[in-house]
Amino acid sequence: MKSPLRPLTPFLWPAAAATALLLAGCTSMTPEQCKVADWYQVGLEDGSHGEPPRSQLADYAKDCAEVGVRPDAERYRAGWEAGIPRFCTPYSGWREGTQGSTSKQDACRGRPGEGAFAMALGSGLQVHGVVVRGADLVALLVS
Repeated sequence: MKSPLRPLTPFLWPAAAATALLLAGCTSMTPEQCKVADWYQVGLEDGSHGEPPRSQLADYAKDCAEVGVRPDAERYRAGWEAGIPRFCTPYSGWREGTQGSTSKQDACRGRPGEGAFAMALGSGLQVHGVVVRGADLVALLVS
């Protein structure tokens, strides 16, 4: 049986390598953003997207240290606490699941909305699995 996976053609290798290098060099915040950051608002945004506060704050501290700015951890955490309920919803769980993402599955642990988020995430992951298997079957049929 022929594999549905096709290797990258030689002309795509440089593009794939360049993309990987660009992504590896990403920063969480530019020096200009560090200088004017409203740390409450930054935390609010991160919480609203289900980002883990400790790792995000560590990334900001590292990036902003280059310009002598230290994130206000207390304001950031207050913003994050205000933002995380916006993420802990069935809609976010479904969206994460249908995209096949489990990286944020613990974001709502112990918070209001955890049950509905987890249920929607599980359902979304099931749908994602069906879609992936269906695509694999189609690829087998057309090869």
